[in-house]
Amino acid sequence: MTANPVQKIPIQLVLTNVSDELFALSRRLQHVEEIIFDPKTEKSLTQNLEGMQDMDLIIQQIADLARAINCITEVELDDVKVGVSTLDDRLHLDDLRKRLLGASEDRLIFETAKQQDVLLF
Repeated sequence: MTANPVQKIPIQLVLTNVSDELFALSRRLQHVEEIIFDPKTEKSLTQNLEGMQDMDLIIQQIADLARAINCITEVELDDVKVGVSTLDDRLHLDDLRKRLLGASEDRLIFETAKQQDVLLF
């Protein structure tokens, strides 16, 4: 009886997809920052300063994580692969898991359209 081989995916592909997702999240968070801290709102700039600094730090950290992962993807890793079941077991969001595995036609979640309603729950 032959055991089923463990399905694997090149780690560079996963890292590239994670990097792309992080860059997209950074852009989305930047859009949220613009909405929340719009200078046209009733709050003054000084009242928003601390929140803007925190939001800006998050944006920079996400973008730097994406850049770091991009650096790793440029290194030749001699066919190092990660088991698909490892990702299946650890990732909670099915649509994100499919994008990271390259199994989805929806490659990235892009910024929310400015005219589109966003539902928060």
